[in-house]
Order: sequence, then structure tokens, then C-alpha cells
Amino acid sequence: MPKISTYTTVAPSLSDKLIGTDVAGTPANATKNFTIGSVVDLIEGYMKRTRIADLISNVDQELTVGANARLQVSFGAPYTGDNFTLDSSGTVLCKIAGGYNFEYRFNSGTMQTGSGDQHVDFFYTVSKNGVQEDYTVQNTVYFDAGDSDPAQTIIVNFFMDLAVDDVVYAYQAASVYNPSGAGINKTGLIAKATSTSGMSAVPSSALLIDRLY
Repeated sequence: MPKISTYTTVAPSLSDKLIGTDVAGTPANATKNFTIGSVVDLIEGYMKRTRIADLISNVDQELTVGANARLQVSFGAPYTGDNFTLDSSGTVLCKIAGGYNFEYRFNSGTMQTGSGDQHVDFFYTVSKNGVQEDYTVQNTVYFDAGDSDPAQTIIVNFFMDLAVDDVVYAYQAASVYNPSGAGINKTGLIAKATSTSGMSAVPSSALLIDRLY
């Protein structure tokens, strides 16, 4: 039998066959053929993106810690699922190891009643086990004095490999915050009802978790 390296090279098709070992078959470790298509289907099955959690908060989350100090973001009521638990503070605890996409939606704004024009720099970070993941995300928003409770949603995605008992937190900070008084900017995450028929309210925060593998 000639060396494999001497055989002609051709473009593969899904019906072509590969030789391998059927580890779990009967008898065990028998030599079998596998089509390229079956291998592709197997890999896609493991890499399929599956939505496993859709968590939201429908209450304002005022940045009471002050300007340029971070606030841990919450995502509504505590939740328990097969892959994760969520507590009331917004801490996510991983129960099944794997690759996940965390999609965060932050509706950042000011609880404003006429305090004048403002530019506000919003900052968002995500940490795993107390260590920041990736880079800080910034979104600068201009609020006109005539706006009432202005807000703007930003969507941020983080891809993470998680082990069992890993914990994930989300934080927001802003460059402007005034603690009290009429016509004063109180910066935070804003929940807003819409006046459009057939549309639900805008949550102050949302977390959508997809399992990748």
C-alpha cells in the first residue's frame, strides 16, 4: 500500500468518507467509516447557539454610589435554571461549564426634570470571579434640558468560557450624578413605558444568555 501522502488531493464533499475508530460501538474500538457530512452535523450540534435565559429588570436603578463610582447592575427577580442561578443583586453563578454569550442591554439615562443640558459619559464592565473581562465600554449621551427622563439603550456582548461555580457581575458607572433636588440629574438605569400600542415597556436592564457549546 503506498504512503497516504502520495494519493491525489481532491476537494471533499459531504458524502465522502473518513476512516476512524468507533469507541463506544459493539465491539468497542472497531474501525469504521464516517461521512464528512455526519462529522459536520456532530460539530454543529455542539456549537448550536441556544437561548437559556432572558432576564430583565423593570425598575429604575439609580446610581446612588455617586459619579465615577460603579454600580452593580441587577436583572430582576432571582432565577434558577439548569445552567445558571441569578440572585437579586445581579450576580450570575454558573452551574454547567461551557462557552456562553452574555448579551447585556443597559437603558442608561437621567431622572431629569429640567436641570439644563448635559453630556453624560456612561461606562460598562463585566467581571468574572472579580476580574474584569475584556475592555470597558463607553457610551456618551447628550441630554437636552427639555427632555423628560431621557435614556438610551446600549447592547454589549461578552463571550466567556465558564467553569462550574464561576461568578459573573455587570457594572455601570457615569460621569454625572447629583443626589437630590428638583431639576437635578440622578443618573442610572431607567425603566420606561412606551405610549405605542402593542409595545412593551423598556426595561432598565436585560441579560440574555446563549449557550454556544
